Amino acid sequence: MTPLTIENANTLTPGEVYRVGYNCMNCGEMFFCFDRIDKCPDALADLKRIEHEYEHNPQEHHSPIMLATIRHNLGCDRLFGYWGFTMDELMDCTAAGDDHYRAYAYDGKYCSGSGAEPLWILEDGEKCEDIREDDVDYSDDEKEEWEEEW
Repeated sequence: MTPLTIENANTLTPGEVYRVGYNCMNCGEMFFCFDRIDKCPDALADLKRIEHEYEHNPQEHHSPIMLATIRHNLGCDRLFGYWGFTMDELMDCTAAGDDHYRAYAYDGKYCSGSGAEPLWILEDGEKCEDIREDDVDYSDDEKEEWEEEW
């Protein structure tokens, strides 16, 4: 299994189907037909709306740090393609032309879901249960930053 990082995502081949797994907050796998790496137009529209709100409605909770975080999260690259939890579901998605992003860049990895669930490319014979929590590289910097807040 290989972690799906920002660096190795550039080696994915458009049109190729990959079996992708996750096992951090949740456990599962899906089939992914890669299309491209790009910005999400909907996220960029949200970012424009938020920047307008910050500019025209200054409030206490509108800090420059928070705006920088929002810019980073909404402006990051996404993996676009076709997704399905089964090959039949993937084929239906592909036939319908239902291409959408499923993964976003977070902390050097491509993740899925609201909990920044790191994704791994699974090889034949590998299962999502094979991904161990200690395989996920959580930097000490994040822990120290979190501890400072409390």
